[in-house]
Amino acid sequence: MERLSAVSPPDRPLAVTQPDPQKRPPLVWLVGAHGGAGTTYLAASLAFVGEKGNAWPDVSAEDVSPYAVIVARESTSGLDAAETALRQWHTDPALREVILLGLVLVAETSSKKLGKELQAWRESVSALAPETYRVGWIPDWTNLRPGELPTWWPGDAVPEKKKKYESEVPATIATVGHHLYTAAIADLTEKEETNA
Repeated sequence: MERLSAVSPPDRPLAVTQPDPQKRPPLVWLVGAHGGAGTTYLAASLAFVGEKGNAWPDVSAEDVSPYAVIVARESTSGLDAAETALRQWHTDPALREVILLGLVLVAETSSKKLGKELQAWRESVSALAPETYRVGWIPDWTNLRPGELPTWWPGDAVPEKKKKYESEVPATIATVGHHLYTAAIADLTEKEETNA
């Protein structure tokens, strides 16, 4: 997605931080649009991602992946924060090298229905993102610690049915993981072929 020139910068942008050199370098960074967005649980569930909390990765450092995805809860305040982060990505020169793969919206409740106003706001915010992915409600996120969760690795099957989280990553997370991994690898492959 090309950056939109008509987008105005946010009043309170997220910080840009250096990655932790002690940790394995991820392929995709999870950028939490707000506290409680779900980045910690997603990072525990997807082997190829790294968590940046509520900050953008500083991709100017050597061997730091430029791929990022914004994560937010599917609520009014979560969408407000996502909109701010997306506007920042479109307008902040410090983020020119960040390749945004999309927006991941994490269900706020077990209800499958959103009110009309929230649906309209979700569509408006999603229009600012290259892609929008949805992670459905996961009850085990309230019952398990991140270290207790199984991890989906690229190449693992995407389960068709809901399984007990203790034994298998839920389909809603595996599907998002598959799409993010595929998008990053496709972009890397295209760049390698262009540079060859």
